[in-house]
Amino acid sequence: MKKLATLLVLLFISSSTFAQNEKIWVFLKDKGPEVEAQMAHPENYLSLKSLFRRQQQGISIHESDVPVYPQYISEINDLGFKVIAKSKWLNAVSVEVSDESFKSILMNLDCVIKVEAVNKLKVARNSSQSLKTEKTTTYGYGVANNNISFIKGVHLHDMGYKGQGMTIAVLDGGFSGAQSYLAFDSLNTSGRLLGTYNFVARDTNVYKGGNHGMSVLSTMAGLLDTQIVGTAPKANYYLLVTEDDASESTIEEDNWVEGAEYADSVGADVINSSLGYSTFDDSNDNYSYSDMDGRTTIVSQGAIFAARKGILVCVSAGNEGGSSWRYITSPGDTDSILTVGAIDNNKKITSFSSRGPSSDGRIKPDVVALGGGAGLVNSFGFPAFGNGTSFSSPIIAGMTACLWQANKTKTNQEIIDIVRQSASKANNPDTILGYGIPNYSDALPQVISVEENHPKNKVFSVYPNPFKESLTINPSFLVSRTKVVIQLSNFNGKVVFQSTETYIEEEIELNLPTLPSGIYFILLSSDQETLVEKLIHE
Repeated sequence: MKKLATLLVLLFISSSTFAQNEKIWVFLKDKGPEVEAQMAHPENYLSLKSLFRRQQQGISIHESDVPVYPQYISEINDLGFKVIAKSKWLNAVSVEVSDESFKSILMNLDCVIKVEAVNKLKVARNSSQSLKTEKTTTYGYGVANNNISFIKGVHLHDMGYKGQGMTIAVLDGGFSGAQSYLAFDSLNTSGRLLGTYNFVARDTNVYKGGNHGMSVLSTMAGLLDTQIVGTAPKANYYLLVTEDDASESTIEEDNWVEGAEYADSVGADVINSSLGYSTFDDSNDNYSYSDMDGRTTIVSQGAIFAARKGILVCVSAGNEGGSSWRYITSPGDTDSILTVGAIDNNKKITSFSSRGPSSDGRIKPDVVALGGGAGLVNSFGFPAFGNGTSFSSPIIAGMTACLWQANKTKTNQEIIDIVRQSASKANNPDTILGYGIPNYSDALPQVISVEENHPKNKVFSVYPNPFKESLTINPSFLVSRTKVVIQLSNFNGKVVFQSTETYIEEEIELNLPTLPSGIYFILLSSDQETLVEKLIHE
């Protein structure tokens, strides 16, 4: 009877029925009948770099990694609803409805377990100001001198840790100017800009609209010696627009979760997001402080999932310290991530930096960095200064990526703990500065001097590494006559070699004489196991 009722409802719904003034999350019951088979072959929906990150941190493939079941999406579309976005982590899609009555129609589907309203994101804006700064020696850091020196990051750069091989995904508003301003020449010409996607426009053009994301990016990726140098000037980047600068649409929460899932799928190590929830133009969408418990909002749930997948998530605490809201905004209330407040050039908390704790009593923010007069690239493409936790967060995200670069066998949570414990108030954290100002010079020995805490039992071997023209694979972990997929991808995620339905009984050799030099990932996937190893081609 339930399916019949659904079909009858379809006769009365047309596209003109929807006023498109409300969006809701539709949560689904499962991932469909083939979920176990899909979990056995994650290379079909995750990059090898993403699988390698999981393997390094001992994170198993989970049902939440499997995409939303397409048949359920079709059932929703067949009712005349427009699916705006989908989340595999939440196992949900967002749709447009005009009133409450349509929620009951969706609940009539066997595949739907609940529906919830979508709230919206709010971006912390920046303003410019004039400020003098002192000159340093490693790079000519220019306007970014205090960005770096306050957190003792010069030492990491001196030691050669500038983000090489690390991948940072930036979830933000428009990146207008990042394609042309001089401070981004190194990023754009070196092949380190690995990808872009605009979740607002649903295309790859992230350079239209606003430039908030560009200024955020400049605090990490900027490289214009003597003028501005970011905290991770040699890292790889994905630029992802999740914020619609033209409006405060409820769809932006959908975009954030999709952006974080995208970052996971392409193998990002770090996410920076200078976005947050609190109060909005429409008071019906407002959260209360009690909602800032790290579990209530959709965006905090997305941040939790990202952390569970081994990504180190950095977010702004918010700019609500001087407002009636006052407290941190979500996802800054999430545990297992770094929430960053803002200090000024006197190393005092700024008036605008949102205060903690989370509503369930946890220390937030976690740490602080320069956000009152932070060095950045302004909307005209010039080195300048701006205010906002929007800039203190990426300063920390970039430098933490450099720290993690020193020892990738550490988990994201171990790195977060080392950053907290290096900070100025580690022994007496509070709800204003959190653990205080990190000292990355002190943190570095804690990362590189401790013996490996996560030994990996190598169940197969690929050698030599580095290699030149050929690779030998020893599949000793496999049962004789086991069907195996062998896949080799470059650092950007492009598959450069793949075999299917290969039976391996003994060592085999892959001849790759024309392969360019660089970092690669090799995958061996069977119904028994999926294994990934990082390789260097000379």
